[in-house]
Parts: sequence; C-alpha cells; structure tokens
Amino acid sequence: MKPNMLITGAAWFIGHFLVKEFCDDYNVICLVKPHGNTDRLKEFSSKIKIVTKDIATVDLNVDFIDEDIDVILHAAGNPSSASSFNNRIDVVHTNVLGTVNLLEYAKRKGVPRFVYYGAAESYGRLRDTAEPLGTPYDCYSPYAASKASGEEFCSAYSKSFGIKTSIIHIANTFGERCQKNRFPVVAMKQIMNNEPVHLVATDGHIGGRRWLHAHDVALHTRFILDNQQLEFEKWNSAGREYMSNLVFLVHLAKVMGKEFNYNIASVHPESHTAQLMFNNIDPDKLYFCGYKEKFTIGERLQQTYDWYTMNPSWL
Repeated sequence: MKPNMLITGAAWFIGHFLVKEFCDDYNVICLVKPHGNTDRLKEFSSKIKIVTKDIATVDLNVDFIDEDIDVILHAAGNPSSASSFNNRIDVVHTNVLGTVNLLEYAKRKGVPRFVYYGAAESYGRLRDTAEPLGTPYDCYSPYAASKASGEEFCSAYSKSFGIKTSIIHIANTFGERCQKNRFPVVAMKQIMNNEPVHLVATDGHIGGRRWLHAHDVALHTRFILDNQQLEFEKWNSAGREYMSNLVFLVHLAKVMGKEFNYNIASVHPESHTAQLMFNNIDPDKLYFCGYKEKFTIGERLQQTYDWYTMNPSWL
C-alpha cells in the first residue's frame, strides 16, 4: 500500500514538479488555495486528489484531510521577493502563520516527516563566496524574512515535538510552466523576438544566480527523503555553478540557436533591485552525500526551450 503525501502549493511552479516526481510512488494529496489556478496539475488529474484550503486561515480543530499523512512537502507560500515590499502583511500571513498552522496539524496528527522549502534569499546578497549551510540570515526583503521565520518555526517544532524535518533552501529556478514574469521566460521571449534582453548591474557586476531546473528541486527532495540521517537537517537545492545572468543568457541562446542583444541598467547598490540581484548558495552537501546530477544545465535548458516551442501559450 502506497504511503500518503500531502503537497502544499502543488498548483504552483515548483509544486507541480513535486507532484510529477512523487505521484507514482505516493498517494498524493494536493493542497490548493481556494480559486487557485490548477492548470499545471491537469496531466496528473487521474493520479492525485485535490483539497482546497487556505493554510493561513485553516481551522486546526477540523480534519480537513481524511487520510493519515506520512509526508508533508510544504511548498506553499507567497513566492515573490519583489512583490513582498508592497504586500508585507499578506506575506507574513501566508509564509509564517500558514507554516505554523501546518506544523500544528503535523503535530496533532502525528505526521512523521515534514519538508519545508525555504528561500536562498534569506541569506542576503551572495556573489563572490558561496553560502555554506549555517551562515546567519541576512534578509533584505519581507519575503526573505518571512521564509526565515517559517524555517525557525520548523526547527522549533522538530526539536520540541520530534517531527523529522528537512529544510531545503531553493535557488532560482527555470523550467516548463514557469511564471511568465520570471527572467528565464522573459529572456526567452525577447531572444525569440530579436529584442534586447534587459540586465541589471551594480558596482559593475551583473546580477547572477545558481540557476537550476525546477524538477531538480524534486529530485533533490527525493534524495533527501531517502538519505537524511538526523531528525533535523538543512540542505541547499541549487545549480552546481554560479553564473552571471549574462552567462545564463549565453547558455539559453545556444540551445535556441539564436544570437541575442542586451542592454545593462546600473542601479544604486542600496536599492531594492540591487539587494535581490545576487544569490550563491552552496549545494555541495547533496553531492557529498552521494547525489548524482542527471542533466547538465544545457540539457535542462534544451528541454525547457523545446517544451515552450510546443506550448507557446505559456509564454
């Protein structure tokens, strides 16, 4: 009999890749916000159950899920650093209170395994030196602070109530069905249309990331579920190589078989834009523990581009 897995935020970008990865091995229950768009889940509809509930307002005295849950993958939340500057209270309700509500549910129902998806942004601007696990938080946005807060509640509940917990900090992702306003999708459209790609720099440095395909987050999750030894551990889910966004564009244009033009806007080092430009979390713990990468970034970008050429409406 297959175990039961609850995935919050299942209808979102990273969440639907978690569904894709685990729906054959688990009875997957997808927790979806009321009136949420479930287009990403259509291809899995025969394999999953969808429950509509807002984790920020859920009644903890009501069993809103019939099944006994074996694993919770908590990927729900307000995912935008930029928008959090204008929606501060909503971010706290969703990312902090929603996480505590879910932890309370896990405690009350005796859920043995809990995975929380944290944010690389909680560690601040990291460009030249990769962030090792254990680095103090250095939050530059309400979003980053809310994710760090949720992470600390997970730590407290794990250590106080014995819930085996994994914290997975996620670097910036690309892939099929990505949000249309994210840099990889915008850049792909601009290259397709022979438009200049807009890059941002501060102090002469173009922004950069450890880009990875969103399905790799799901593959990392599977590895962590199978290999974590301690009751509470932190992990980083990120690409192996830090690269500027210009280098990322070179990789993208290569798989598209196109030339590209770009322009660079300089921003003040203390502006919000500059604060969000760099991210460099170190995923070496995964590889030290035996994780084997299945695809190169070039192969992942090729898969992504091929899918978008067959599904142009997602652009």
